[in-house]
Amino acid sequence: MEKKIAAIADIKSAGRVTTELKKMYFPGWSFGKIRNWLEENGLDRHMTLELCSTEIAIRTPFGILMQIRPTDHDQLGMWGGVLNDNEEPVDGAVRELQEETGIKVEPEQLVLVEENVHDHEYANGDKACFKSYRFKLDLDYVPKVTTDEESVGAVMVAHIILDHQREFIGRMLEDLPK
Repeated sequence: MEKKIAAIADIKSAGRVTTELKKMYFPGWSFGKIRNWLEENGLDRHMTLELCSTEIAIRTPFGILMQIRPTDHDQLGMWGGVLNDNEEPVDGAVRELQEETGIKVEPEQLVLVEENVHDHEYANGDKACFKSYRFKLDLDYVPKVTTDEESVGAVMVAHIILDHQREFIGRMLEDLPK
């Protein structure tokens, strides 16, 4: 009971579920479970959750391979996702790439380019603040990628790109070998 009271006080004080509070009070919990707990304890279930994630720019001789994100109004985005508890960013990037594309890489093949922080609000009102580790993967071929519920498809760069990724993708295109 004391831990619950401390969690409520800490979350109210922070105004969000920070990465540190998530690790302290909700290790291994899904986002849905955390949101349900917030609501059950009189807090805003839609409050911002801070999440660490990865984004991977897969660069080929022909451009950047991207995925269609139907949940974001069919915008294009890089591959990646949320890190598991205590997962290193490069390990999460390797895991996400394999889960979403079927491409198996070694951590040494990924180059950390930058870290990016951006807010996102989902259609249901949930809010997240992502600290994203952005990697690039240079391939000398265009890989075949899987298509499933999470990874609807892959297309080459088009004009409808997620806002928070637009500048990074532009720089990745400029940096492609000619």
